[in-house]
Amino acid sequence: MNNTIRKQGILFLFLITAGILFLAFSIDNKTNHGVEIIELNGDSYLSNDLYFKFAGLDNKDDYANLNLAIIKDRIEKHPYVERAFIKNDKNKVVIEIEEKDVDVVIYSNEQAYLITSKSELLPLLQYTENINFPVIKNPAVDKTGKLNIKNKDLITALKIIKAIQFADASMFEDLSEIDLRNGKDIVAYFSSLNYPVVLGRQNEIKKILYFNSFWSKVKDNNVNEMISYADLRYNKQLLIGKINSDTSNGNTQL
Repeated sequence: MNNTIRKQGILFLFLITAGILFLAFSIDNKTNHGVEIIELNGDSYLSNDLYFKFAGLDNKDDYANLNLAIIKDRIEKHPYVERAFIKNDKNKVVIEIEEKDVDVVIYSNEQAYLITSKSELLPLLQYTENINFPVIKNPAVDKTGKLNIKNKDLITALKIIKAIQFADASMFEDLSEIDLRNGKDIVAYFSSLNYPVVLGRQNEIKKILYFNSFWSKVKDNNVNEMISYADLRYNKQLLIGKINSDTSNGNTQL
């Protein structure tokens, strides 16, 4: 008798559990037949239309075949999207996206990339907006011509940028480009300077920090107009090339 009651109790508990799981699965995967509008917020790098096109959400006739899980999965597959939060409000689905945090833009072998704060290498997609970040150009690559996040030249440029960022906020905001020149002498460009800053190779961090100690002087408009280049290739020296100098090379020490 006790065994029969026990078996009946176990069977009843199993049926209840199975029923709950079935209802949960059905609700979670229920097709949104009533969805008429999908709205996306949080876009900065690309327009809503481009995010929708990538995710296959640009045709309203297909909305009846979608559920919230599918919409979330498609949006989060976009290389610019860190995560997406989906809400269902009656006949409208609202997507809140968090875009990845980009640090720099890279140009290598006629290809353009972005690097995120998590050291992720992304393609720079057409029509991307609001990418006012420092640019890294011409890292030395192997025979395949392919760039990867472990590229030594690329790592060197990122270290230079980080050093400037921590040393002087105004200097970092002024930084426009690090040209790695395919393994040759590294050259930096700043938006307020009319001339290049030659770092050369080796001890690049020490050199850029040394240049920072002269920052308030070299960015002065009167001085700026007189300089053709700044050279940091020599140990603990800043050599300045003058415009219209009386000497042949115009080098002087600041």
